[in-house]
Amino acid sequence: MSPDAEPNSSSNNAAMHPASWAAPGVVRCPQCGSTRIRKPIRPLLFNLAACAICLPLMFSICAVAFAAVVSLLALPVTTGIALLGRYRCLSCRHRFEREPQGEGHPALPGFPWRWHALNIILLVLLCFVAPYLMRKQAGAGRLPDMMLDFRNFMTLGFFLWASLIYHLVLHYALRRRVGHPLIWAIFFVLPGIWGGANAFHRSLPIVQVRALLTYAKLAPLPPSATGIKVYSWSSPFSGEDLMRFTASPNDIEQFLAQSPALQGQEPRRYSTHMIRLALPKDFQSIPDDGNEHFVPHHLPAWYKQEIRGPARKYVVQPPRYQYPGEVLVDDETNTVYVYLRFS
Repeated sequence: MSPDAEPNSSSNNAAMHPASWAAPGVVRCPQCGSTRIRKPIRPLLFNLAACAICLPLMFSICAVAFAAVVSLLALPVTTGIALLGRYRCLSCRHRFEREPQGEGHPALPGFPWRWHALNIILLVLLCFVAPYLMRKQAGAGRLPDMMLDFRNFMTLGFFLWASLIYHLVLHYALRRRVGHPLIWAIFFVLPGIWGGANAFHRSLPIVQVRALLTYAKLAPLPPSATGIKVYSWSSPFSGEDLMRFTASPNDIEQFLAQSPALQGQEPRRYSTHMIRLALPKDFQSIPDDGNEHFVPHHLPAWYKQEIRGPARKYVVQPPRYQYPGEVLVDDETNTVYVYLRFS
């Protein structure tokens, strides 16, 4: 090369603008060219550390259980940030996408985080918050249900991970074809609407009542039924199902006659002369007064345990229940109570 030859302009430009080139595997800031880049994995690392700390402690310290649940549910979110979050330049503080979108590279739509976040909010509300509110509305009050909470937690966790995978695949497949935000919004909130709606539907009191009556081999709910209450609790080793409704006398008789579990039974009858009373906490022996006595259970306030007037009791024990339960008919108020106990 002649010493008088003009320098190569493209080589000079590359030297003057280090951000325009990068060695294979090296991430550079598109603004200043620095290689001091922070990847978006810190939230995931903090999340994993929280899980590692809280999960072993939740079995010995109950207060840590909530933190452990939150940490586990946050894993799909922090994983998504680690996979798709923006890099940050530690030299100029510039944030940028990991895929180049500068000169020579067509600008691709970024990951629609707002719709991803909206989908997460829908799932949390419909899979976790709404069932809790429905349980209180159905008459559970403050009584807990460990297995139901665990089932809701597992449902929410499944839909969060499924949504993340679905969103990743969808964005990778359509980012070169779809640019309108409304289309992304529709695609991204589908898991929250579909999955959340199904979880919410299962938490409705009327749906729980129908399922309980089916399990107990009892007739469907009478058309005139009002004042419906339902409550279930369960643990890995035990549980109870309770419900109550009020209906017209004719509908109650038809309900009893059409219930397969009650066929051929002669009910035990109560009156003002033969009542059912709760035993005191400090009782030494059961009184021999001709009445029925029982040890009070920790049941919802709306379930009638004591009987001091005309009523009928049928014994019922469906196949999935290990202990006998009862169908109690209060003939004074035309109210039916169902109590089932398993394990």
